[in-house]
Amino acid sequence: MRLLEFGGFQEPIYQACMTRTKVYGVWRAMQDRCYNKTQVGYRYYGAKGITVCERWKGESGFANFLADMGMPPPKHSIERKNGKLSYCPENCKWATDVEQNRNRSNTVYLEFEGKTYPLTELAELYGVCSKLLRQRVFRYGWDVKSALHIPPDFNNRLTKLQGVNMADREKQH
Repeated sequence: MRLLEFGGFQEPIYQACMTRTKVYGVWRAMQDRCYNKTQVGYRYYGAKGITVCERWKGESGFANFLADMGMPPPKHSIERKNGKLSYCPENCKWATDVEQNRNRSNTVYLEFEGKTYPLTELAELYGVCSKLLRQRVFRYGWDVKSALHIPPDFNNRLTKLQGVNMADREKQH
């Protein structure tokens, strides 16, 4: 029997009993993504140099992982805060699908009022459709402020705004 300090008290953890839990499955899948070349996800992790810290590997690896990360909240999975770095306590957290989708290698970021936001998050904050925001900024060359604040003109369609000087357009509204 192994004792693990968890939440300020000691609780016996039987690793054999934990193998059927969600947290054990997360730990095992993390190891497989990084080290098992036959796993589908290996090409996105292990093949790119993503590893698991020594503390989370080996005989006591799972117990250490559980001590560092705790049990995942409902509907959360493990996320690396910086997708270019490996799995370790400093770079991992439990995150929802929405949080993880904003931390992908293909996430588009926009600068607005001195801060950097994922495009989808910025659209959500300002109540704008993310597809509309993406088109305005990248297809039609609008500045981010105009793209967020000018309401869509469904009668005129977006294509008619192509090439319009946005400063002149703002003066009209």
